Amino acid sequence: MARHTTWKGCRFPGCTNTRFADGHQIKHWADGGETSLDNLVLLCRHHHRLVHERGFGCEKDPSGNVVFKDQQSRSIPRSSALSGLVNNDDVKEWMGHTFFEANIDSETCVPLWYAGERIDWQTAVSALF
Repeated sequence: MARHTTWKGCRFPGCTNTRFADGHQIKHWADGGETSLDNLVLLCRHHHRLVHERGFGCEKDPSGNVVFKDQQSRSIPRSSALSGLVNNDDVKEWMGHTFFEANIDSETCVPLWYAGERIDWQTAVSALF
């Protein structure tokens, strides 16, 4: 039997969402999976949708750890893809390069075709996913 660990939020690699998590059956009941803590993993709504509708998956390895897979069935590493920052100098350097050297100002995000109309938020946000 797998060991139980307390998780506070979504288990998808790199996700920090701790609210509105749903229980997902690792082995679906239609495939013989039981409704038990050993067969459940917490996922935020976004990652739950990825697993059910976008071809991502999760399964348990032989030692009982949950492993997530991408759409090509490749394991997704547990660690974040972002490198860690060593000290405040790294943050200052990144801020200086990203914001100040890039000449970002109040007009940076205004599209060239803008004529005063309101943005269609549903279309804009759906393009992110």
